[in-house]
Parts: sequence; C-alpha cells; structure tokens
Amino acid sequence: MNKILHFNFPRLLERFFIQKKFFGICGLQTGCEFIVWFSIVNKLCGIYGVLALFQSADVSFAEVTMYVCSFIFLFIFGWLSIYIPKRTVFHALVFSYTYLIDSLINFLFLIFFSISWFMHLVENAAIPDAGVSTLTERADAGSAVDNTTTGSTNPFLQAESAPSIIMLVLVAGFRIYFILVTISYSSELVLESETRPQQFQTNLSGRIMRLLLKPYSMAANRVYLRKPLPRDENNSIELQRRLVEEFV
Repeated sequence: MNKILHFNFPRLLERFFIQKKFFGICGLQTGCEFIVWFSIVNKLCGIYGVLALFQSADVSFAEVTMYVCSFIFLFIFGWLSIYIPKRTVFHALVFSYTYLIDSLINFLFLIFFSISWFMHLVENAAIPDAGVSTLTERADAGSAVDNTTTGSTNPFLQAESAPSIIMLVLVAGFRIYFILVTISYSSELVLESETRPQQFQTNLSGRIMRLLLKPYSMAANRVYLRKPLPRDENNSIELQRRLVEEFV
C-alpha cells in the first residue's frame, strides 16, 4: 500500500517537462533549429514597428518597448542560429535562457495588450447600452423586455471575440512547449558532454558558465546517480565526487 501511495515527484516532473523529441516526430536539435528561425521571422515583424517610430507614428510607450526588445532579440537569435546546428553546450545554454527571457517578456506584453483590448471592447459595448437605456426610459412598459435583452450582451462572449481568445491561448501554449524543448535540448548536450561547472576557471566567463550550468548540472547528476554502480572502490569514489559536485 505504501508503494502505491509513494510518488517520486521530481522524477515525475522530469518526465513531464523534459522532452525527448520535437512534437514526437523529429529530434530536439531539429526542433531548436525550427524554433530559432521561427523566432527570427517573428522578430522581423518588429522592424515595421521600428520604422513606424521614425515616421512619427502614434505609438504608446509599451509598443516602443516591445519593438526595441524585438530588435535586440532579432540579433541574438540570428547569432545563435549559426551555432545551434553545431551542438555546442554554451550556445545551447544561451539559447535556452534567451528564449525563456524573450517568452517572459512576450507574456507580459500579451497580458497587457489583451487587457487593453478587452477593456476597449467593454467601453464600446457600454456606449450603445447607455443610448438604449435613455430611449427606453421614454417608452412604454412593453418595451422594457427589449432593453434588458440588449443590455445583457457580454463583449467577451461575442462571436468575434472567441477566435481571438482561442488564438491567445494557442500562442501561449506553443510558447511554453518551445521553452521545454530548448531546456530539454540543453540538458541533452550537458549529459552527452559531461560538462560540469568545476571544469571552468574563476574568471568572468567561467563564472557566467558556472551560473548557466548550475541547474543543468544538478539534473545531470541526479540522472547519473540513478544508474546502478558496482560497489568497488573506484566507483565509490566516483559516486562521492558526483554527490559533492551536485551541491558545490
């Protein structure tokens, strides 16, 4: 009974989040190549926003910030697209962290513009309702039913709002899945190369690499420790070394 009730939650989360293939069809490297080029095409759309700034177009501060971020990430993804096919650990780590940061920024803008758009729908729906209520005050009691039906219209449930809501949910879902793919690809390279933070020097670049590798190194050590080892002296020393590395 205790075995049935016992769940290894870290291992369960690892199986859920760590992907083995891209959409279950192709490898993670191919998936990351698709993601980085898809991101480049997506960021190219931000160039039109930058051009609008030079044309003195009426844009808000949030739109200006979004266009500038798109322009910066366009160069980063363009640089990473050269090294992703080469399966280098450093560039895979930079890509996973960069895509994570870019996704978080996009989520913030998505939430902000979605709220602004829905508030605009509510304001537009409130203006006709105010006019209808004024007219119905002068009508007889028989027309009160029509006023109640008109005023109960919810702008969030209108036919033109449903596809937009579905599209927002799909975009967010694909973004989350792409984040998992980039993290899984980085974890795969770290496991294959057996890269550890202790292999790098204490200079600035080495410290950055140690910081980037820390979460992946702990996950890689847990995978290593789950493998059965014969209990001879050399393997015991190796096991102790990996245990120490996980917490260094």
